Amino acid sequence: MFHKLSTSIPDMQHADFSAIKVTGVALALMAALWFGGAFYVWRKQQTLSQIAWQETTGKITRSEFIDDSEGGTTKIEYAYEVQGKRYASSRVVLDYSPYNSAQLAKKYPANAEVRVYYDPNNPEAATLETQVSYSFAAILLGAGIVCLAIGAFLLN
Repeated sequence: MFHKLSTSIPDMQHADFSAIKVTGVALALMAALWFGGAFYVWRKQQTLSQIAWQETTGKITRSEFIDDSEGGTTKIEYAYEVQGKRYASSRVVLDYSPYNSAQLAKKYPANAEVRVYYDPNNPEAATLETQVSYSFAAILLGAGIVCLAIGAFLLN
């Protein structure tokens, strides 16, 4: 009876060691996904920042802040004209906004005249702000580094 008890302990340690290795591999794979996501976001932002935006004047046709349990939602719509043709859009920023929803609604009130930036090759593609922030890509990259470091630690 003693003998069976002592042989089961190393098996249990081996099982724990295997679980740690599997967790390490899983974290390394998660790191690869985080790195891929960061690269995708970075490339998308690079592409958006390289458009030679043209400028025209527009008017805010709708500016509404809806307060909810998640911090609120903003609905902003505007109209603008390019070479005699009228367009409408709701894109305010190119990527992830540094503003919260309430700030956007205050910055762009209904009936305000605004600068609209549009893609000369596709005037339907427009935005009110052309700055590109790489903060979201940095967050994804940081998460990937953390997953990779923990995974590497567990695999050693």
